[in-house]
Amino acid sequence: MLSDDIVGRFILDSGTGSPHARLLPALARGKQIATVLFTEPQTGADFGRMTTRAEPDGAWRLYGTKVLNQQSGFADTALCAAITVPGTMPGIGLFLLPLHSRA
Repeated sequence: MLSDDIVGRFILDSGTGSPHARLLPALARGKQIATVLFTEPQTGADFGRMTTRAEPDGAWRLYGTKVLNQQSGFADTALCAAITVPGTMPGIGLFLLPLHSRA
């Protein structure tokens, strides 16, 4: 459900180019698994209290800690929520992250 319904829908609605072409067919065929990283150790899944942040530095850099869910150990890609605009009504961005590094 996470791979197709949440992450797949996000990629379909907002992705273009390489991630779109590479990830959607692989997720649909079950060749790749995706998960979400929304929950944090101290705040749970309360986006209003989220502390993970993303800062632009040529590319975006993410800072914070997320709690892995049951599917995270099997997933290839994650959709991670992070604050992109701090404030009382913060802006929240969603970022696709590879969960396996390539040597």
